[in-house]
Order: sequence, then structure tokens, then C-alpha cells
Amino acid sequence: MADSNNLQRNSIALQQEMFRLAESELGLSIAVLSRTRDIPISTLKGWRAGAAMPAWALGALRLPDDLTSLVLSPYLKHVGTDEQDDGDLDSLAVEASGFAADYIERKADGVICHRDKAALGRRARKIVPIARKVAA
Repeated sequence: MADSNNLQRNSIALQQEMFRLAESELGLSIAVLSRTRDIPISTLKGWRAGAAMPAWALGALRLPDDLTSLVLSPYLKHVGTDEQDDGDLDSLAVEASGFAADYIERKADGVICHRDKAALGRRARKIVPIARKVAA
């Protein structure tokens, strides 16, 4: 049971991180999400504080796949948006080559510090859902 509790705690912490990143990286504050997603602000505040989110909420929030996937990552699951075109290969190539260039630049001095590792992690997080769609 301890393993299940750890997964739940990690998922809730990452749910909170999802809301933090939505605001800091995309400008999607709780107020903006409420207004544009038609979800009561009190509900969003509860989810941001760690209240359990229903499955429909992940879709209703309409956040990028990498942010939505954070909530499920302790369970080794990722979210991918179905698309009607072949843009996934192009998107994967662009993101992967950007990651590679960023990695090479950050490792130029032979060391990757904790800040560089965090930045590379953010960049890698965006690649995972795209790669999963292409591999499916």
C-alpha cells in the first residue's frame, strides 16, 4: 500500500506543478483558465491546491500534452493529442533537434549543472508525448 500512496502523493505534487507551469510558462493563471475553460475558479483553486481532479478535467483544461502528462507520469503514462495530419514527425524532429542543440551548448564546458539539467528536463518533457504518438 505504501507504493500506491507514494504514487498518489507524487501525482498530486505534479498536478500542482502542472498548474504552476501553466501560469509561469504559458500565462494561464487560475483566473484565465476559469474564464477561457468555463470551469469555476473555486474548482480550479482546489485542484491547484491538490484536490483530486476527475479524468474529464485533464481534457477540459486543454493544456499542452507535456503539462497534462505530468499528472500521470508517476504511473508511467503520458497524454497525447490525436491529430489528423502527419505533423507529428515534423514536430518530433524540430523538438529533438532543438534538444540536441541545447544539450551540446550546455555541455560545451564538459559539465551540466543542476540548472542546465532542469532546463533540459523541461525540454525533454515536451518531446515525450510527441515521440509516443509517432511510435504508436
